[in-house]
Amino acid sequence: MKKLSKIAKAMLALAVTTLFIVSCANPFSGSPVSELAGSRSLQDAGPATSFTLWAGQTIDAGTVSVSRDADTLYVVYNTNEKFLIGAVHVWVGTNLADLPTNNSGIPAPGQFLYNVEVDPAASEVVVPVSLGSWTEGTTLYLFTHAELIGQNVNGTQYGNETGWAGDKSLNISRWNFYFSYTLPPYNRTVTPTEQISGVAFFDLNGNGVRDADEPGIPGVDISLTKGADVQNSTTGSNGAYLFTGLYPVEYTVASSLPVGFVRTSPESLTVTASGTADFGFALDYNWIGSQTANGYTIGFWKTNIDKAIANSTKGIQVSKATLESYRALLSSFALEPLNIASLSEASRILSSTSSNPVDLLKKQLMGSEFNYANGAYIGGNELVTFFFLYNGEYIVKNPGSYTADQILAAKNWFDAYNNSHGGQIIL
Repeated sequence: MKKLSKIAKAMLALAVTTLFIVSCANPFSGSPVSELAGSRSLQDAGPATSFTLWAGQTIDAGTVSVSRDADTLYVVYNTNEKFLIGAVHVWVGTNLADLPTNNSGIPAPGQFLYNVEVDPAASEVVVPVSLGSWTEGTTLYLFTHAELIGQNVNGTQYGNETGWAGDKSLNISRWNFYFSYTLPPYNRTVTPTEQISGVAFFDLNGNGVRDADEPGIPGVDISLTKGADVQNSTTGSNGAYLFTGLYPVEYTVASSLPVGFVRTSPESLTVTASGTADFGFALDYNWIGSQTANGYTIGFWKTNIDKAIANSTKGIQVSKATLESYRALLSSFALEPLNIASLSEASRILSSTSSNPVDLLKKQLMGSEFNYANGAYIGGNELVTFFFLYNGEYIVKNPGSYTADQILAAKNWFDAYNNSHGGQIIL
């Protein structure tokens, strides 16, 4: 699944069954769901038995699996990237003679007891069937028909097809598949004790994997989905999140996209509890370049810092006490390269005449960090501004990972920010 859309809920009024539909990333995405009052969760079902879902008799379109809990049989359709499901028709019985057919003995899906249109189309459909008087050891026959909507996969357009799942077929004039399922014992009492955790992180090298010195991003919304069950969380100050009380099954975990960032990893991930799902983000420099900030130049900060060092108040624009409070903030800010211990140290960096790319970057970055401490947030966004500066400190700390041109380009970012003066940041 490339993308997980926001889950919208709608009730399908069915007289005889309940349908759960999970969305997928495509033009038909969406997830109407309905829930049968008093039914147990699919999460509590025992092990599943799966069969291939065949499209047009010969194309592998996915699977249909079946499992049970104490009182419900779960028939689960899952299609691959080639097809979506437009409708499902399910018959379950103990005697093939009871199968609805036409006068020629051909199965009549429209007459199956479980006969549901799926709108919008979906890639997963779960049909719960009451076990009624069927008990352990009962052999059931299942005819699982689907109306499949073909998708375009890497330039190959699949047509709409009829789908049947199974490993057996009736000896009739029209192709079909079905399968049998003998009800296994069910004595499972699952206590949901598993968990799924992860981190939303600042992906400095854009490789989608959290590496050293890549901090967490707070305030990212995270959703956990299984069928109709949805839980929500938000990453904490260290970028971490945690869902607890889960069953040992697969879940879909998805993240929101913070303003001012782009993704370096998928929006949603499929994870089995207890597993982890991390989400990487990098700065969106197109967004940054469209914003304003109230930055001041390195000359502004050097002049005020030097006056503070000399205890001069003539013509000052920022008091010594304020500058000292900024210095205290910056003494433990981000990474260590610019963790200044005194205003004199800040002045030395701002006064540098070196033409070394790293020194030029440090000079502009030092001014940018005083702008941050002064509340000059890019587009009013403190979070983006912090990581903008963090990116610069990372480059200063790891200059060997960058070319001279890349370091000078970074210097220009901070020069543009420092020269914004309430206007647009021209990167």
